[in-house]
Amino acid sequence: MNLIRQAEQQIFADFVKVENVPEIMHSYIIPYARRTVYGNARVFVFKQLLEAPPYRVWQHHAITSQVTEIHPRVDAPGLHLGVTLSSLNVHSMMRGGFTEHVQQGDLNLFYVTQEEKAVTIHPGTHCFLNIEFDEALLPSLVDNAFLEETILPAIANNLRGGVINMNGVTMDAYCSLLLEQIRNPLGGNTFARSRYISKQCELLLIHFFAQLQKEPVEYPPLTNEDVNSIDSVKAHIKANTTGISTVELCQLFDIPVAKLQEGFKGLYGTSVEAFVILWRLEKAALLLTKKDACLEKIAKETGYKNVDTFVNSFTRYYNCTPEQFRKL
Repeated sequence: MNLIRQAEQQIFADFVKVENVPEIMHSYIIPYARRTVYGNARVFVFKQLLEAPPYRVWQHHAITSQVTEIHPRVDAPGLHLGVTLSSLNVHSMMRGGFTEHVQQGDLNLFYVTQEEKAVTIHPGTHCFLNIEFDEALLPSLVDNAFLEETILPAIANNLRGGVINMNGVTMDAYCSLLLEQIRNPLGGNTFARSRYISKQCELLLIHFFAQLQKEPVEYPPLTNEDVNSIDSVKAHIKANTTGISTVELCQLFDIPVAKLQEGFKGLYGTSVEAFVILWRLEKAALLLTKKDACLEKIAKETGYKNVDTFVNSFTRYYNCTPEQFRKL
């Protein structure tokens, strides 16, 4: 995927080593990504690619000092979950000239074709992150009725390319967490990192479609004390990964079950139960990067009754065994 026409490129370089990346881009580096710099007199682009079958993650930083157009192009048509991570909004001309506004922080599903599109960007640094995936994956990511009634017809009506969803999904704390994990993957080898990134992409897409199809929810207002209590619950889950139930958390922090469940979902975009599972297996992945950690110890520290239960849970979650994950 490129943001400017190849014929217009005046700069092009692939960088294998981090130290060779231009200093102006150092703060944007994603570990283990393939890095390319290209540009012309109007715009300078730092492209990074993470391969994590069945997903590909693209991050583009585009720097310009003037209002200019970029022309994104892909090798093959497909679906992209896109988010603008910079503070600048962009305007794109898609669907045969219909203007679409892409708001900073919103997640949108694009059907991307090889037909050229014009995207207007303003002076500054823009950061675009896209997760590319095949349409065949949709049944595993989204409710079948919503897929058949909404998503597939929207794709069929946008074969020239464009935004599939009518309204963007606002990036919540759960999305931010998953994006951070995608950009800073764990794993002791290329295969393990690929499985790790793939899982985070899957979780992000499932969350996106779930947010897209549900009606807006008005959660009960929270007091500052409520927010502090729920923050403390989240911190406790992250610090104590041996597994704890929602009821136990409510007793520990003296907060009603309904308030914790609704408040946690409202603040962080996911349920308490899902966050507990995510963080236990995140801790397991982190421990597996340490050479001296045996499976018995990791299973105990993450709250599994025995090694077999831990191995089965880890393998189902990341689609690779713990030993594959940490093998150097």
